[in-house]
Amino acid sequence: MAKGLLVLECFGAATPRLSITEAAQRTGLDRATCRRCLLTLYRQGYAEYDGKHFQLTARVLRLGMGALAALPLPQRVQPWLDQLSERTGESSSVAILDETEIVYLARAA
Repeated sequence: MAKGLLVLECFGAATPRLSITEAAQRTGLDRATCRRCLLTLYRQGYAEYDGKHFQLTARVLRLGMGALAALPLPQRVQPWLDQLSERTGESSSVAILDETEIVYLARAA
């Protein structure tokens, strides 16, 4: 599992798409190990694969949903949302995308 997490963590804003070789270089793992991890992520729906490059899907957000749900995020962002809504005269929200569903965490009208 530790190797799979290393592979997940090597993706980022600057590197949203990686080949097996690139992932191996970024993680320090051998190509065969990276390939197995990436193909497992693909089969489980956590990555897309075009035959050369892998790219994470929104499904990886599920991995952090439990931890995020335990954080008092809605209470922390509510004052900011209230202030934003007051300044703009518009409603504002904080939401998380879960596959094709939007989960609202906080809202100010």
